[in-house]
Amino acid sequence: DGDDDGWDDGAAEREARANELLDLVQLSGLGGRRIGELSGGQRQRVAIARALLSAPRLLLMDEPVASLDLAARAEVLAHLQRIQRRLSLPVVYVTHAPDEVARLADHVVWLNEGRVRAAGPAPELLGCLELGLALKGEAVSAIEATVREHDPDYPQTLLDSRWGPLR
Repeated sequence: DGDDDGWDDGAAEREARANELLDLVQLSGLGGRRIGELSGGQRQRVAIARALLSAPRLLLMDEPVASLDLAARAEVLAHLQRIQRRLSLPVVYVTHAPDEVARLADHVVWLNEGRVRAAGPAPELLGCLELGLALKGEAVSAIEATVREHDPDYPQTLLDSRWGPLR
């Protein structure tokens, strides 16, 4: 019949968008699997793709890698970095892990006992001695630098920073 309610076009667009997001989190080949057949890291990446499917203007992530083993955690964090770059989507990332903050954050708000203790650019705040003491020795440092060159034979990278070259 000639009736076109637009549902098929919307469903096709939604499926295309879902496939695009599964590709973004490198799960395009697993679209037909049941959730129970996926690893923990794959499940988390599916959850991220689902959240992105609604085209949010902001993404709130509360300890998204806390339950993952180290390999899955590193994998999901790499995908989150790629998503941030590709989608330019603001992310509010809640974590107790300073290494995740150093890897993902541009701006940090440090909360302690429900109160803001400090806020500022990640490299500046992560170098704060008071924050390091509050994290009981788990503090990290972050610097802004650009990669000048990388030597894969000796897993070594040369960085340019405001303090000069760093290897």
